[in-house]
Amino acid sequence: FRRCHFLRLQKLQIRSYYDSRTHFPTKGDKVVVAMSGGVDSSVTAKLLADKDYDLSAVFMRNWDTRDESGSDRGCEWEKDWEDVRRVCKVLDIPCKLVDLSREYWTRVFEPSLKFWESGITPNPDIWCNKEVKFGALVDHLTQDPGFSNTPWLATGHYASKDWKDLNGVSRPRLLRPCDVTKDQTYYLSSIPEHSLARALFPLGNLKKTEVRELAAKWNLPTAMREESMGICFVGEKRKFHDFISQYIPPRPGPIIDLETGQQVGEHTGPWNFTIGQGAKVKGLKEKTFVAKKDILKNVIYVVPGTDHPALYAQSLIIRDWKWIWADKPPIELTHPGGLKARMKFRHVMSDVGCIVYTDNGHTRIDFDEPQKAVAPGQVATIYIDDWCLGCANLSLAWPPDGTSLLSTGDKAHSTILQWDTSTWPQVGVHWFSRTREVLPSAGPSVETGLPIHHHRNINAIAINSTGILVASASSDGRVLLWKFLDQQIISIFLHCGRVFSVTFSTDGKHIFSGGDDKKISQRAVPEHALPDDPPEPLALGVDATRRSNTEVCTLCS
Repeated sequence: FRRCHFLRLQKLQIRSYYDSRTHFPTKGDKVVVAMSGGVDSSVTAKLLADKDYDLSAVFMRNWDTRDESGSDRGCEWEKDWEDVRRVCKVLDIPCKLVDLSREYWTRVFEPSLKFWESGITPNPDIWCNKEVKFGALVDHLTQDPGFSNTPWLATGHYASKDWKDLNGVSRPRLLRPCDVTKDQTYYLSSIPEHSLARALFPLGNLKKTEVRELAAKWNLPTAMREESMGICFVGEKRKFHDFISQYIPPRPGPIIDLETGQQVGEHTGPWNFTIGQGAKVKGLKEKTFVAKKDILKNVIYVVPGTDHPALYAQSLIIRDWKWIWADKPPIELTHPGGLKARMKFRHVMSDVGCIVYTDNGHTRIDFDEPQKAVAPGQVATIYIDDWCLGCANLSLAWPPDGTSLLSTGDKAHSTILQWDTSTWPQVGVHWFSRTREVLPSAGPSVETGLPIHHHRNINAIAINSTGILVASASSDGRVLLWKFLDQQIISIFLHCGRVFSVTFSTDGKHIFSGGDDKKISQRAVPEHALPDDPPEPLALGVDATRRSNTEVCTLCS
């Protein structure tokens, strides 16, 4: 097959890449191909079937339309599963279905809902790859009694991989594919290194047109199947507004012209709008675009025209970058000139030039040219040539009064930062001009470090309905319960492994947390920490009043 990026491929150690047991499977190795029912994963399976591997296929059921209302609305996953079985029958390889809908719901869908309800634009596809395909699925395959060793996981992603020595240790690097128009490294930019090390991307050196041609040549049942687009749980036939209204009740508010301050329309919820997106305000002659979302006041601000200055940002600062291949950020970030790189914050955009460097403990990115529609919640991915270095991940929480924001600290500090949002409605990302003047869509921020130290990364934060108590979950296996005002630690709860999520019950009397031990732990908040006259709950959650035990419902064996 035709190979691309000849200069890059000449640099690869071909023998090491294909023959080493560490770097690539050899004869008889167990390889599992994750199949979706599409043409890409079908061709991937065929390419591997021609090798002397112990090959099998797996289909992940991540979402069932019957989960939404209890009724059958087409069973899209069953159609995909049938296509997978048809292809595997032609290739004469075994296949099985793995139900990961629970993991998808808790690790991808519920966090996405929280982001949308908070007015932030999440990227469920990136979370799905990190938490489900290269997370829960890898864990499932590792625990499968049929596999004596960790199997290789092959996918139909358009991406590549090579290996490079770092201090005498060979480590994997995520690279762009041959077909840059189908590049999916953006969606893979947050997967853990240990999963990347066992990942295979057979389509990395093929064009999409070549994949179609091969599928037709091999008479694969999915050769003529069209590509699926959009968020998987929304589907292609439904509108996002109609779907999300099933989970988040309407929250009407004004749409205001940012230039005039006049109300020009009304919205049903900030989650239906994204920075830079067309606002579709009825009655206006000129098309308007979303420039700003004030979540506290429930206001959407719009501006006329596609090139309004309020739609652009020159720089940004983001905390908690996740670097693939390296335990620490590149040393160039600490140099005065920074690291010259490329960056993208949406999958569909072309990457843009930028300078990346550390600034007062943060990672700062200065764009070569102002960039349009940079919105909180988007994932920023950095590249050097074809090499994907990693991306940014955020964890945020608001007290009920909305006057401040809590964000997790990075790996170096393992602290929690408090932000003053009285004049700063956009959360999680700070926009600055080259002269460090704050743009109107952002505003000043005040950062104060709270002495709530965990020993490792802080993965989640929750605030109770009264705004008095905060719970933080960390990779150190601990959940800390502490007071918001004076940061006094009230209790420490332990897990057998990393803790990834934490929340309060609706009555505020219990804390629920989950992590590596595959349990949801229920802990009682000490009575002395509870308010004498608790208010009505402000948010949906688990009703803990029906359970009297303080420990653990095992969901997975």
